[in-house]
Amino acid sequence: MVTPGKGVSLQYRAQTSGQSAVAASAPGVAPRWLKLQRSGNTFTASYSIDGVAFVPFGTVAVDLSIPCAIGLAHTTHNNSVAGAARFDNVQLIRPGFDPQ
Repeated sequence: MVTPGKGVSLQYRAQTSGQSAVAASAPGVAPRWLKLQRSGNTFTASYSIDGVAFVPFGTVAVDLSIPCAIGLAHTTHNNSVAGAARFDNVQLIRPGFDPQ
């Protein structure tokens, strides 16, 4: 994730409906490009200011032996405050898969 005041961070949940945890963080402010790469059960998070040169800043291992959901999320961390997010240039790349 990226926030205006707290930089970029890699958050995850180890269990369904479990608490979120921060695996790593780095300085910076929105807007930023974010990239998440998976290798087996290890996810590596990177950020970029131009969408070309990415800087890895954290990894986390998540047990994927059970079905899981991966996606884009938005939160204000405050139930009484509405928020907004904009996601663009989203790509899902699966090696060896041609969506055409």
